[in-house]
Amino acid sequence: MIEIIQVNSGKNIFRLEAIDTETNKTVGFAELKGTEKPVPVFYCKVEELYMGKKIGSNMLKKAISFAKERGHEGIFVRFDGNVRAKMMLKRQGFHLYTKEIAMIEL
Repeated sequence: MIEIIQVNSGKNIFRLEAIDTETNKTVGFAELKGTEKPVPVFYCKVEELYMGKKIGSNMLKKAISFAKERGHEGIFVRFDGNVRAKMMLKRQGFHLYTKEIAMIEL
């Protein structure tokens, strides 16, 4: 089972970690950087063995909720052409501006 927890990692960063509860190993993380700005930047990484299990999507949903609660205008993400990330972002309502950049308005 994977548990997603919020960890404190700095004044201007919202960080989530995905923990495999059977091994107590961190298998992914997500961050919103620049949380005091109108549009924070989202970054997410999930270990390859755990991809395809909705971990990144669940962390993204939590990050979107966090940003909405704080009145942000949107979230910006650079996904470096990663096809899986691109598909996830589109499903969550992000608009793709280039092959590497997407944004969602909140």
